[in-house]
Amino acid sequence: MSTRTLIALFVSAAPALLTGPLHAQSLLPAEIPTYEVSVTDGVVYGTADVNSQGLRSKELLLDLYQPLGAQEATSELSPVLVLVHGGGFVGGSRKEGLLVNTAQQMAARGWVVASIDYRLGTEVPVPSPRMQALLDAALAGVSAEMPVLAAAQVAAVEDTLTAVEWLAAQAESLGIEPTQVGVLGTSAGAITAVHAAYLVDDHGVAAPRFSFVVDLWGGSLIPADNRVAAARFLESGEPPLFVVHGTEDPQVDFELAELLVGRADNQGVPYEFYPLQGVGHGVNLFQVDLGDGLTLFERMTQWARSNVQQQRADARSLAFEVSEITVSESSGSAELTVRRLGSLSGIVGATVVTKDGSARADADYVPVDIELVWQDADGQAKTVQVDLLDDGLAESVETFGVQLTSPSGGAALVSPSALTVTIEDDDQVVPTSCVTDETTSCLLGGRFRITGFMNDSDGREFALRVMSVGGQPAETDTTVFFESFIPGAVEYVFKMVDGCELTGTFWGFLSGTLTDQQTALRVEDTATGLVRTYANASGQVAAGFQDTSLFATCYS
Repeated sequence: MSTRTLIALFVSAAPALLTGPLHAQSLLPAEIPTYEVSVTDGVVYGTADVNSQGLRSKELLLDLYQPLGAQEATSELSPVLVLVHGGGFVGGSRKEGLLVNTAQQMAARGWVVASIDYRLGTEVPVPSPRMQALLDAALAGVSAEMPVLAAAQVAAVEDTLTAVEWLAAQAESLGIEPTQVGVLGTSAGAITAVHAAYLVDDHGVAAPRFSFVVDLWGGSLIPADNRVAAARFLESGEPPLFVVHGTEDPQVDFELAELLVGRADNQGVPYEFYPLQGVGHGVNLFQVDLGDGLTLFERMTQWARSNVQQQRADARSLAFEVSEITVSESSGSAELTVRRLGSLSGIVGATVVTKDGSARADADYVPVDIELVWQDADGQAKTVQVDLLDDGLAESVETFGVQLTSPSGGAALVSPSALTVTIEDDDQVVPTSCVTDETTSCLLGGRFRITGFMNDSDGREFALRVMSVGGQPAETDTTVFFESFIPGAVEYVFKMVDGCELTGTFWGFLSGTLTDQQTALRVEDTATGLVRTYANASGQVAAGFQDTSLFATCYS
């Protein structure tokens, strides 16, 4: 029978997708592929003992898939997905095709994904003493010739836990939320995932609580002589479960899935179950059509995201009240409100920082870098005031950003964790005249005054110089070159074009990529007093622009 023939069982315990304004939504993970993915191959996440050629220590490897720019774009931490391959505990690898595709697609949605290798039975793994109780249970009822396979099952669980511990230790550098780790396994990897999430805590092994478990044609095998007892380790309050299993699986009995799902239903553990009618061992999730163009893989991503979002909404979370506000330059300040959401238990905090846009710190507003702290049971919103600087100049609308960063106390940052402040100018237009000097260029017959500014390594601002070539300013009526520290080294090239006959506007062109210093370019229309300012943050390669409506002041 085709793998597209499918029966899906949804029960009332299954979590609904978060919708509407009732829940604070996190930007991570995204609903659809959003980010480019970086892959780091063969990362050593730990060592463990094997005894195939005498007792020795073996390096454990994983491939790391990371969403590029996700944290910078959202100011949020990524959830983690650990992938565990199949192979009957004697073969397989982290390069399994379905897992590679899954890792790429999940990372593109903002997850950090670790696809792991673990010790195989052919290497004769030696679990550490912390796993002894689980090893004893795995050996229960096992024939004399099978202890190596039982040890391999336990070693796979131990190595999975080691990988999660390694990820938690690297949380800051990887930009991950260590309390939100999902685990997905295929075949033997699914058995490992189920054991790691539901059995270890019953056998004296300290382990993190997983956010969810995806069981792809696996189940629970410990103890091996009692399948019903093996499923009973799944208990109320444990992680949600997503199960896919072919009804005609000749390698891992379909009954294991039925027992596990039945236990989840009995215990009130949220789950989704996809029994694939007539299908054997394994299926390509990307090709199973649930109808309306939704694949089984896409449903799994929705389900995983829904669980993470719900956990973030229920847990300690922080967010701005709104994502944007508009203020007048003369109002004196912008007031921003930060809310605590979800659980009120424990002390939590986060830092509020401002970030230049077209509005510049110390020129248009006073920058802030403030830590906010909520005590246990404190659910009151907190207000941050950002003072505005009225420069008395007629300017176009300017903006700057404010972000929540560095959450503490286990708090998650949820959307909106970034806010845009728009400053509307209310100064009177005052025409001026332009006089050229070593830091000022007057373009288009003196209509536009161009000046530039840069910060040195100590943060002190100074004016850029108009470049000099052979003792003459490097400028024409339309174009000017600016330099800073080194004479003759170009920092910015700016050009003004009179496009009034074509578009009724003046055009501006800036050549960027020539500096990564904190700089600003100021362009003033002397006939109207209107000012446009373009800023570049320190450590960021300056971006150029082509603006064919820089000033709509042709007829002023």
